[in-house]
This record gives sequence, C-alpha cells and structure tokens, in this order.
Amino acid sequence: MQIVTPGGFLREIPNHPFSRQFQVLEFDDGAISLVPRDCFKKWDSTTPDFGICYWGRACSLGVGTTIKYDFPQQSLRLGNFIAGGQNLRFMLNGQHQINTMSTYLIDMPGYELGVRMLPDLVLENDIWIGDETMILGGARVSNGVVIGARSLVVQEQVLEPFGIYAGSPARLIRHRFDSKIIDLLQQISWWNQPLTWIKAYGECFRFDLSADVGKSVELLTELKSNLSN
Repeated sequence: MQIVTPGGFLREIPNHPFSRQFQVLEFDDGAISLVPRDCFKKWDSTTPDFGICYWGRACSLGVGTTIKYDFPQQSLRLGNFIAGGQNLRFMLNGQHQINTMSTYLIDMPGYELGVRMLPDLVLENDIWIGDETMILGGARVSNGVVIGARSLVVQEQVLEPFGIYAGSPARLIRHRFDSKIIDLLQQISWWNQPLTWIKAYGECFRFDLSADVGKSVELLTELKSNLSN
C-alpha cells in the first residue's frame, strides 16, 4: 500500500506520543496527520500489497478504522483537515450489482471478463465523520460535510458541500450555513492555507457564522481579501 501526501510533507515522526496507534505525518507548516496503524485491509483481512491512498494535511482518522481494498485500480482520496472518529469503514471493494443478471462479482480477476473500473472514493476538505460510519466505494463527500455517527454513505452517493448527514443510508438533515456563506467558504478554501495563516486569523474561525448572515458575509469577504498567495 502506497500513501501519497500533498506538497509540504516533511517526514513521519517515529517517536511522537501518538506513534503507537498511528503513523504520524508532519508537514512543513507544523500540521500533522494521523494514519491508524494496520488500517489497510483486503477481503481476507491481510494487508494489501497494492493500491494508493492519498492522505491530506491535518487529516486524522480514529483508532480501529479499516480501509478495504479489493483491486489495484481503487484509491481513497482524503483532503485536508478531515477529522474522523473510531472504527470507521471505507469499503473500496467490488460493489455487488442488483440490476444485472447476477449479484456475484463475475468481473473479478480469474473469470476472464476483465476487471470493472471502479470510481475513486473521494473526501474533499474540512469534513467531520462520526464514530463507526461506513462509506462505500465511489461516494464523494464534499467540502465542509458533517456525517453523524453510525451512518452509511452508499455507493456513488454525493454529499453536498457543508451538509449535515446522518442515517442508513445517510440523508441530508440540513446545511450548516446560509448559501451565501457556503459560497464564500468555497471561494476562500481556507483548508489550503498554511497553519500560520489559520492561526493568524484564529478569531475568524471562532466566529458563529450561523448567528447573523450579514455579519458573517462581511467577515468572510474581508478574510477572502487577506488570503496568502
């Protein structure tokens, strides 16, 4: 299994206080990401010797997380500032079809029918995932999404930006903010800024964007004008 990190990655920290439970990845702005140890699995619970996982900056998933790969063509793409609880399941496995002649994975290697190309499982940025959530291959979790504990995100489901989802299957409960605020947050894309910039504007991150739309738009518009290059 190959873990690919974005620009700015420095090193793995072997003697970090979290090193027993995680691979601790350090970035040049001081941010760290946590990769749960022994999280990559095949269907037989062995560690895959194939596959790529794109692991973002300040992206940390909880202890007990499983990322299941069946085919080399599959990949999990995790963006920046993702926080995940314990015992998460990312199932990049062959999805059983119910609208074809058989639900069996007849296009598996060995049946000489060729391997069906499976879409990547993509999580964008600034995402919070509750404990014991399961996300199936081909889904896309957009920026700013919150997923409630024990939810199920189904195959090829697309979760809208800054939506709050829960249930099995996961359903949209509401959006976190007014559409004007969501649009500005998407434009700012603060998750691509260095940690020094985020710390400099810490008060903006503590501001309640749901309390007053007008004031929130003013604040975010000013913040947008102060983005680093």
